[in-house]
Amino acid sequence: MYNNKITGKVIRRLRLKKGLSQEVLSGFACIQRSHLAMIEGGTINPTVDTLWRISEALGIRLSKLFEMIELETDSEADTRCLAPTSLSKTASHKAPDKCRRP
Repeated sequence: MYNNKITGKVIRRLRLKKGLSQEVLSGFACIQRSHLAMIEGGTINPTVDTLWRISEALGIRLSKLFEMIELETDSEADTRCLAPTSLSKTASHKAPDKCRRP
């Protein structure tokens, strides 16, 4: 499931890896710095156009950005599904439906 916070986390990680400030990246992407801050903070849902601009400013393809977001989403979902739970001896050991993949 799509998560704004994960999208922001990935963008922030890429920005820092490139050694860019929010001010510089937002300038390259032609968006407001405050808009980038809200995206990185996970408080807004960026449009595809905005993600396209950010990915170009970071020097990566939009498809690569989506792939990184998807991998991070899967990683966090796996972590949640592997979290310890207190199961009784009679409880089912099946993964919750939200953790199952088709």
